[in-house]
Amino acid sequence: SDATFTSSLAVQLNLSAVDLLSGVTQVSFSTDNVNWSALESYEPVKTLTLSAGDGLKTFYVKYYDGAGNVSLASSKSITLDTSAPLGSILINNNETATASREVTLNLSVDDLSQDLEMRFSVDRGATWTSWESFQSSRQITLSKKGGIKEVQYQIRDTVGNTQTLFDTIVYNPILEDGTQLFYEGDTLVREVTPLKHEIFYNPDGSVVRFRYKDGTEIRYS
Repeated sequence: SDATFTSSLAVQLNLSAVDLLSGVTQVSFSTDNVNWSALESYEPVKTLTLSAGDGLKTFYVKYYDGAGNVSLASSKSITLDTSAPLGSILINNNETATASREVTLNLSVDDLSQDLEMRFSVDRGATWTSWESFQSSRQITLSKKGGIKEVQYQIRDTVGNTQTLFDTIVYNPILEDGTQLFYEGDTLVREVTPLKHEIFYNPDGSVVRFRYKDGTEIRYS
């Protein structure tokens, strides 16, 4: 076929040759245009095995007619790609926390293929965005609840090899009344009111102390 990439070592060559006098009867194959296989009967389809190792592979073929005349060598190249794409993802250039649900993904990818696609999940792979062409930066919206957020980034190359990567960030939301919540992982540890008072929480959600904006504190046993 006219495929330019494959992930399989076994490839199918579609052969075509015409000789009006004695007919095409035999073929021979080579991978370097120097060393040739033994002659075999001409068939329009031939399955050959690529050498191991990703990269460009070239096959050569010569056609022989019934009188023993031989054609010039014809060639066909294809790129073997058996490896998953490499890449990286950073949320907001590797920030550890954000007060906004809207974040920027900084993305990279490295692969033999140039026709790369990507998609994303913000719920640990339960649902995904549609596949789209790779770009090095993309906006995405985190889920509403505060706490640690994981964004998964999946890359797919031309032949379907995929790689899944992820990064995390802590989302410290600002409520409608202006109060900001602060988390460690998924645990609420502090909130700051619009008047700049601070409330600190135990891991079980109970209040451990209250600090006024002047620094005065009330502690709870």
